Amino acid sequence: MKTKLKFGLSQVNNHAPKWVINTTSVIALLLAAKHYLIDCLPGVSDTTKQLVMAWLEYGLNLSQILLALAVIFIGQEQETNHDTTGNISN
Repeated sequence: MKTKLKFGLSQVNNHAPKWVINTTSVIALLLAAKHYLIDCLPGVSDTTKQLVMAWLEYGLNLSQILLALAVIFIGQEQETNHDTTGNISN
């Protein structure tokens, strides 16, 4: 199956794949909860918490960039169900 690579503004009318949407949702939850999750770690020094926070922010930002590129290059055409039988019965 040959497919033509589409990217950029030609992808505006296409939908992102389901895995990109689900991964973006998980990353959004982690971004919203990262301060609470790390600041509430018991028995961990403040410098360690800051180091973990910095690496977590780096990883989440990198994953956002990769997902944005995936949306640009891997858009899926919207599936529509058309009745090609011409049968109009209610």
